Amino acid sequence: MNKWIKATIILISAGTFLGACSNNPEQAEVTQAVEVEPPVVTENSTNEFPQTSGYTEQPPVVDPAKGYFVDEIADGVYWLSGSRYQTMFLTTGEGVIAIDAPQPMGRSYIEAIQEVTDEPITHVIYTHAHNDHVGAAGMFPPDIEYIAHQDAADLLSGVPAPTITFDDAYTLEVGNQVLELSYIGTYHSVGDIVIHAPRQKVAMVVDLFHPGSAPFAGFGVTIDLGAHLQAHDLLIEEYDFDVLIPGHTEILATKTHLETNRAFILSMQEIVQQAIESVPSDEVIQTCIDMTIAQWNGILENLEDRVEANCQKMEEYVLSQSAVSDESSADPTVESTSMPDQIVFPLPERSGPRTQTSGTVPHVQIDVEPVTAVNDELYRRAFALPGVEDRPTIVSLPGARGMWLSDDIALAHPETIVSGREFAHIHPDGSLHAPLPYERALEVAEKGWGERHPWADEREGWDGLVMLFTPQSMAELDIIFQLIVESYNHVTGQTVQASDF
Repeated sequence: MNKWIKATIILISAGTFLGACSNNPEQAEVTQAVEVEPPVVTENSTNEFPQTSGYTEQPPVVDPAKGYFVDEIADGVYWLSGSRYQTMFLTTGEGVIAIDAPQPMGRSYIEAIQEVTDEPITHVIYTHAHNDHVGAAGMFPPDIEYIAHQDAADLLSGVPAPTITFDDAYTLEVGNQVLELSYIGTYHSVGDIVIHAPRQKVAMVVDLFHPGSAPFAGFGVTIDLGAHLQAHDLLIEEYDFDVLIPGHTEILATKTHLETNRAFILSMQEIVQQAIESVPSDEVIQTCIDMTIAQWNGILENLEDRVEANCQKMEEYVLSQSAVSDESSADPTVESTSMPDQIVFPLPERSGPRTQTSGTVPHVQIDVEPVTAVNDELYRRAFALPGVEDRPTIVSLPGARGMWLSDDIALAHPETIVSGREFAHIHPDGSLHAPLPYERALEVAEKGWGERHPWADEREGWDGLVMLFTPQSMAELDIIFQLIVESYNHVTGQTVQASDF
């Protein structure tokens, strides 16, 4: 059976499954199916770049000697992909407009531009304030125009300050190119913008979704799930584009990819709403996990690794919307709003027996076997953080890998670092020590993801120092890595997002 037809049929049967889990089957009936169509590949409107459609289905081959891939996907619009990031730049006849400056790409961005044009870089547009997407902007000329939403401009640090800011919309015209910049809400972070090339029907929307893949944990760690869903509606209904650059993954997106992601969010919202009404509260998340996997298995990649965190985020959103609705009913002067911003990732309870440790110094786990593939991914993500260098530890046992901050990374809380600029280290078994804010450290211990260091209460600045236990699955790794990112942000004062890695 065609997997897209299968998805629709399973969505229709969701009520049957929930009814079996409920003491009130009538409440569990699903009344509406969310239909999912297969991606439709649309060639560039000019038909001059037929290869562009292929990039929406299969990733290009990256030359390992260069570490990046660059190609013209529409008239004067170049797509740059590498190091699990994507961006674009435009030639105008008068200079290059660069979008973002992903830190992992570094000077490869400059090399890619110079590979296709000798025009100078004259403009840089920041899509938002997260350092992993803009942190390499210091390599661009200082005396050019830098453009950002005002809210993002207020958060940017360590990069050239915007010379042009806007609140709602801004049109940039340079040479033969026109870009429309617009703000459609906090779909991922504060100050996110959409970049649209209307003539070429190309859009760039960073960190909203991953084409062909399940949303990253917590729907990309969005700070506002209501705005996140509304952004899908606006982009689908009000923007004319053939291809979209999503900022991550290795393919270009189409509007149908976006529609599929929207259908996934709506189906999970329906599942959670029905589960809340029909099963005990402590069974809602597992019901959501089971139903979502049953409906979407084989349709979206990375589904099982990310479903639990997305179910948790959706449950919080649905409950918050119900609370707002109840409050509005009680007081007609209260207007309905979307869910409050949530900067901190909601930490679930860790399942299974609690990890045993030495409880003394040296502070180590006892009899924990790492999963090689999970540990390899842990190392990849940990050392992909901006300015983090992989060096031998100077504070832990031999064999541990120190996470050193480069000298150009500012320190917001240097007192939390044990020695040198080694803010954390990973043991050979995949456990690691890292500093967190004190309240977060207590929560980590309470919910079973780690424990405080034996000396945490004895040394100044160490009250949030924790051992994070070895992740045993990719789903657990998503949680552990989120905590690593929180540690990194705590120490440096940056606003890096785990979903970017």
